[in-house]
Amino acid sequence: LGHAVGSRGEAGRGKSRLVESFRERARDAGFRIVVAHILDFGTASGGDPMRQLARLLLSVAPDATADTRSTAIERAIVDGEADEDDRAFLFDLLNLPQPPALQPVFDAMTHTVRAHGRSRAVARLCRRVSRRTPVLVVIEDAHWADPPTLAALARLARRMSDCRGMLVMTTRLEGDPFDRAWRTEAPDAAMLV
Repeated sequence: LGHAVGSRGEAGRGKSRLVESFRERARDAGFRIVVAHILDFGTASGGDPMRQLARLLLSVAPDATADTRSTAIERAIVDGEADEDDRAFLFDLLNLPQPPALQPVFDAMTHTVRAHGRSRAVARLCRRVSRRTPVLVVIEDAHWADPPTLAALARLARRMSDCRGMLVMTTRLEGDPFDRAWRTEAPDAAMLV
């Protein structure tokens, strides 16, 4: 089934060209392609790849209204792309206020439980969307990732084996976050240089 790979190299050494080649081949093979970027100025500015992936997998435009985002979550649950227990995490991923019934439960969760729930919800979306159409998930510039984002990427990489698709991540050699500890968390992820 699915695979997770990383492309490492110095700036200007062809990582983007390699990923573009993956994208072209995947597009020709009928894959759905979702691309998230990690920004050097932090996740608060929209650089959180889990939020980007959730929005893209739910087919929500960046400037979608709150009603449109909420409707996309409901549709995903009804269509079986997400489970009811993903609802709170999807609302969080799409920057929506929690429904009143979920607010006390969400507030009682630890940061770790929320992070794991968000990762699980995105991985579940990948897996279930890939049942209809194989998915190529691209994460650009992982060298900018902070520790929570790296942990989320490791969880996603582990779960890609359940998907019809591939996770491709790019990083520079300088500041490469995919160290031995990360690879222990995502043991099946292949790192290419």
